[in-house]
Amino acid sequence: MKKKNLLFFGSVFLGPLIWFLFYMITPIEIKNSLSCYTASFISFSYIALASGFYFSSNLSHQKFIKHEIPKIFLNNKYLILRLLATVILISFVFRHFDLFYYRDVKFSNSTEVNKYNAAQPQNFSVLFACLTIFRHLYFVPLVYYFANKMKSKKLLFICILLFLLPILESYLRGSRRIIFESLGLLAIILFVYGKIKLRSLKTLIVVVVIIFLSLIFSFSVVKDRGDGQENHFYTNIFNAQYNEFVPANEKVIKFIEENNNLLSHICFTEIHMGQYIIHGVFEMDYMISTKPKHTYGMYNFYSFVKVFNKLGIVDIPLEELDNPTKRITYITFFGGLFLDFGWFTIPLMFLFGVFQNKIFTMESNNYIFAPIVIILLFSNVFMLTFNFMRAQFIFSLIIYFIFIIVVYLLLNSFKKQVQ
Repeated sequence: MKKKNLLFFGSVFLGPLIWFLFYMITPIEIKNSLSCYTASFISFSYIALASGFYFSSNLSHQKFIKHEIPKIFLNNKYLILRLLATVILISFVFRHFDLFYYRDVKFSNSTEVNKYNAAQPQNFSVLFACLTIFRHLYFVPLVYYFANKMKSKKLLFICILLFLLPILESYLRGSRRIIFESLGLLAIILFVYGKIKLRSLKTLIVVVVIIFLSLIFSFSVVKDRGDGQENHFYTNIFNAQYNEFVPANEKVIKFIEENNNLLSHICFTEIHMGQYIIHGVFEMDYMISTKPKHTYGMYNFYSFVKVFNKLGIVDIPLEELDNPTKRITYITFFGGLFLDFGWFTIPLMFLFGVFQNKIFTMESNNYIFAPIVIILLFSNVFMLTFNFMRAQFIFSLIIYFIFIIVVYLLLNSFKKQVQ
């Protein structure tokens, strides 16, 4: 099997497997069984995605398949990596300046206060939004480094440093999504470029470290959201809205509340992480049961609607583009698509599979497409957990293409001047 097929179908299979494993090992009680309607929608969406990828392999135009990397990118790969790393670093400097001086985010604040301050509409600045957009590409330098088989340890250190920068904001704001995303992308990158293998001690160590860091971070975040009293803390977390459809087993809750040791903390954090991964599917099922009105792309493109509102191009009430059930929880990748397009999602998923096949094919001869492949793999793996498209998928792609176009124009211009 070709590498691109192995990566694509492996990522599509791995997502449901992770979801099912957490469903089996997490001591939860399902309040309402998943409806056949929702299960069918998810199943047909996966089938359409896989079909689009598979059948488009035979329809690819030879010229399109043999797309080769422009020499200007190949001859300047070290320069491009250094330029991108510099732009990302500057972007993070502006981001933290924005957070600390304009949004009043502080180390002395609780995560709840920081999260509230950072999200206030009056603290949003179009200027800083533009100056900080390239921070979303923090993982790209590491992809470039491995894709081009570079050997510079100094560059590797810089790439790893950039990869760690989002974790600071994640800690300050108590965002599990950011840490989840960072560690997930890191695991995928290391696997794709052969730095870890399925049957190796190194892989086991990396997996254990990632799980351990996730558990520690998850526990520290939810702990900080408590009121300082142990019983109240556990009560608040177990009664949180995102746990209503997948509540923890009563016996396990009692064990955790009556014991304050390492085992109870591990047990609590595993439940919390399991609920985080599992609940989106049941939230989606509930959302569909309310028969919401379709938003025709505006739900998934919420970030762009928000920016266009600020620029005065449109005037769309943002509250109308939230979860129609008025709940503050994830409804998965499929839930967002259903809310936007209903069952018309199925042909769209087929086209998404075709799109992925083209990108995977071009990546084999052009490292410029490598970061897009990583984004697609991550999206495939976590479709049942949260909607990466609404959070960052389209946004990251657009920012990345802007960078590539600008670099191409600059290098071409410089080349002509030299000649």
